[in-house]
Amino acid sequence: MDPVNAWIAARNGKLRNDRMSLFCHLTPSHLRMFDEFMAPSFCEEFDLVPFVRPQIGTGEPGNRHWEAAIRQKVDSMILACERSPNKPFVWSDADVQGFGFCHDILIDFLGGHDIALMQGVAGDRSSTAFFIARPSVKWAFEKMLWGTYKTNKADEDIFNLLKHELNWRMLPPSLFWEARWKMIGYDGIPNGLLVNHAGNFDKINDKVRWLTEVRSYVIANKKGRKR
Repeated sequence: MDPVNAWIAARNGKLRNDRMSLFCHLTPSHLRMFDEFMAPSFCEEFDLVPFVRPQIGTGEPGNRHWEAAIRQKVDSMILACERSPNKPFVWSDADVQGFGFCHDILIDFLGGHDIALMQGVAGDRSSTAFFIARPSVKWAFEKMLWGTYKTNKADEDIFNLLKHELNWRMLPPSLFWEARWKMIGYDGIPNGLLVNHAGNFDKINDKVRWLTEVRSYVIANKKGRKR
């Protein structure tokens, strides 16, 4: 067992079939964020299943390997559908952190839908950084993967073009919050925050800084949702 999966097994204890799986695409460039923020946030409530993949490029947008890295991530989303064939699952990027239990809320918001996603930085966009989905959405992720070859667009861009073919809904931004630091700073951090994504930053060091500052602010001001 590789070190990351050994760590996950130790944190999860004995894997429980009754717990929902939370899947994550993990490469070396994002390991620190997974280790410090994402995994500790969710390991008590979910069975964490990281798909540990080789590094392609730097892990930051703009490098010449970025398109290949996006395709690798979408392939992990398809794999998540295959690993949870009979029940819903949660997907999280590594640059995400949580501040309270969210399983029951996610189930409620999924309801009879195919997928429920975090709102993107632009209000009319959905973010593929954090969502709950049924395995039946596999076809949409396969279409996303094909789209990355055909258009060279990012996974989120393609998903927002095809999402209306799904029965989808948005998770409430008051609980599941995309980074908007450049626009509104601390004042925009909602009370009762459950999940935060550092999606408004390209550089990994900036993501780490954001996650660290938001966590410190939420804890100091008791803005997180109580467990």
